[in-house]
Parts: sequence; structure tokens; C-alpha cells
Amino acid sequence: MGSDGHPWLIPPADVDPQRRPLPAYNRRTMTLAA
Repeated sequence: MGSDGHPWLIPPADVDPQRRPLPAYNRRTMTLAA
């Protein structure tokens, strides 16, 4: 979970070998929704 309570999405290894955490949908759109 992120510091603001939204979860981070970790892609499967077969999709992203480095397993980089992706911001949750509402975290990505926070600047647009503000």
C-alpha cells in the first residue's frame, strides 16, 4: 500500500521481468482529478 492508502500494482514477472511497482489507477489520475 502506498503512503496515501492506495495500493501499488506489481505486474507479474512474465509481463515485467523487473517487477516495477505501478501506481494505482487513482494515484496516476490524481493530478488530473485535482
